[in-house]
Amino acid sequence: MNNAVAISQLDDLELAVLVCLVAKEHCIVRAPQHLLLAVQTKLESITRDIFSLVPVLLECDPATDLSEFEEAVTKHKARDDADGEGSGSLSRGSESGRLEQDSNVR
Repeated sequence: MNNAVAISQLDDLELAVLVCLVAKEHCIVRAPQHLLLAVQTKLESITRDIFSLVPVLLECDPATDLSEFEEAVTKHKARDDADGEGSGSLSRGSESGRLEQDSNVR
């Protein structure tokens, strides 16, 4: 299968992640509160299964500022280096994803 056919078979969320990876930018996805878990699960699957990357969940709230976000990512990276692990879940602030209650997945 050539790349054009493979890309044409991606759904909207998969294509959004691909575009963000190519552009080296964060992806922001809006979802209602009742769909956040489903969106999170889908993003984790896309990350692992399609792009062979390690998903990391950092839960944020509207009060999370950039320094808290950076600190959470730094702590996660340090823990992974020490553990030799490549995935995990953090409580605040995302390296490859950011989940905000009742609005965004980034």
